[in-house]
Amino acid sequence: MKKFAYVALAGLLASFAFAERVYLMTSQDTDVDTAVVNALTSRGHTVTIGQAYHLFDGTADLSDIDVVFMQANANWAVGDMPQAGQEHLIEFMSLPGRGIVTTEWIIWKWSASGHFQMMGDLFPVQDIDGYYRGDFAVTYTRSVPNPIMDDGVSSPFSYGATNYAGTESYFVPRPGALVFYASDYLIDDEPGGGVVGFTHASGARTVSFSTCGGLDSMANGDYAQLVSNAVKWVTRGAGFRNGDANGDGCVDDTDLAITLAMFGLTGTNLAADFNSDEIVDDSDLAIVLSFFGAGC
Repeated sequence: MKKFAYVALAGLLASFAFAERVYLMTSQDTDVDTAVVNALTSRGHTVTIGQAYHLFDGTADLSDIDVVFMQANANWAVGDMPQAGQEHLIEFMSLPGRGIVTTEWIIWKWSASGHFQMMGDLFPVQDIDGYYRGDFAVTYTRSVPNPIMDDGVSSPFSYGATNYAGTESYFVPRPGALVFYASDYLIDDEPGGGVVGFTHASGARTVSFSTCGGLDSMANGDYAQLVSNAVKWVTRGAGFRNGDANGDGCVDDTDLAITLAMFGLTGTNLAADFNSDEIVDDSDLAIVLSFFGAGC
């Protein structure tokens, strides 16, 4: 009877799996924001449109947010992020299961304009020396296979990149970063990173796109799907929030059994303590049930 109840509840909650809660820094262009919101909500995410990056002053409530989507495209020229805002994001990324997704101008402003200097360690690329191009047509080709990032995305795929005083930066991944998709933007015959991800020591993750995420790119199904996939990937660092207690990539009866066996235990490094509060309790059981069947 208990098993039936757990499986039934798992089935009920599974419909809510992968509903990452996204804080979208507004581009201050209603059409662009709408395109990003539609791309994410149509794929199961929830989106809150928040402050623009240059107005992000540390007052935003991120307590119920999984992913911050940082865009600087239509409003690329308006300045830097306040120090308090950068500190807020550093604190946000100190916990596993949190993530940041950025578009092109964020990285260029950090590397070439001296902006976002407090946040440099959060980005998955190295100094790009200001290299950028204005080509409309961009091609991404899968480089490092990943089941989350690759879901529903063709390879290679080409799309139009909106030009906001340039379309794309040349990305060089930092040590330990993953180039999920390489770009056809070449420097000395070497392709730049198109979509680059990094897992931080906290278990939080960052993904950066080499292009701006404007109307042209968001109108491409592969690009929009890849943005959604990036939102998913960044929330699943260090096994947090995905209920995978034994780390086999599948949330199933084994993970449920481990969680039930450890129920009530306290301490650090507990395999079933998915929210890192040093106790295995109802919250952790709910995580297993909400992601039941994922990856299997």
